[in-house]
Amino acid sequence: MGRKKHTAEEIVAKLRQVDVLVSQGRKVAEAIRSIEVTEVTYYRWRSEYGGLKGDQVKRLKSLETENQRLRRAISDLTDPPPWEWSALRYGLRARTRTDRWERSGTSRR
Repeated sequence: MGRKKHTAEEIVAKLRQVDVLVSQGRKVAEAIRSIEVTEVTYYRWRSEYGGLKGDQVKRLKSLETENQRLRRAISDLTDPPPWEWSALRYGLRARTRTDRWERSGTSRR
């Protein structure tokens, strides 16, 4: 069986399907097999999406995406870019906005 990327809505629907099958008297392992995922995947999904409804899942995903974007923006503002690492290591700083560098302790005029 090949791998499949499930959407959040599909995951919530499959979790509900397992709940229905278990309430009808089937064993949990059988219900999990019927939705064609492994037990590990089912329990991971249950811990992540447990009691959420469809609209709550969409909201959760949008908040996670926004959080990731904001973390990246903060990281970009606080960390120097990789091309400046070697310059910082040798005590160099930019004189202007160009790529010309000079030692921090000296000035040329």
